[in-house]
Amino acid sequence: MNCRWTLLLVAILPVACGNSPTTPSYTLKAVDGARSGGALHTMPIGGPGNRIEVSDQDRWAAPLNELIRRALTEDLRERLPPGSVLAAGDTMPATARTIMLNVQQFMADGSGRVELDADWATHQHNTKSATRHAAIEVRTTGQGGDAVAAAMSEALAQLADRITADL
Repeated sequence: MNCRWTLLLVAILPVACGNSPTTPSYTLKAVDGARSGGALHTMPIGGPGNRIEVSDQDRWAAPLNELIRRALTEDLRERLPPGSVLAAGDTMPATARTIMLNVQQFMADGSGRVELDADWATHQHNTKSATRHAAIEVRTTGQGGDAVAAAMSEALAQLADRITADL
């Protein structure tokens, strides 16, 4: 009887060791100023009512706050004079202005709409500017994680346009 069970386990084992599908990872990227206008972390999509649907397949390539900071820094670098934008952690001259950003909401819903709701203010020599607000909506041009990441990158580009116009 032991021999029969051994053969059965050997027959089942190769089936259980198949390859799992690759999980795509997405990032946010800077969008050229002339074009804007209109660890793994799951990619949430807003569902109906107060529900959030978390994708089992799509992941962010880094924490979303880090991706936002990188993409927005690059967007601002493309829009402002060379050398005028420093990233977090860079040595700052005494005359530097900092931008404080508070992202209140940044996600896609099930209908293909990305919403970015953010406040920002600049600080220089202990002086804070008035807080500004942006409510930006971008429609995705397709479905899936690629389309959501592209629309979120576009929303950040539009935020960079508003911030540079305010400076």
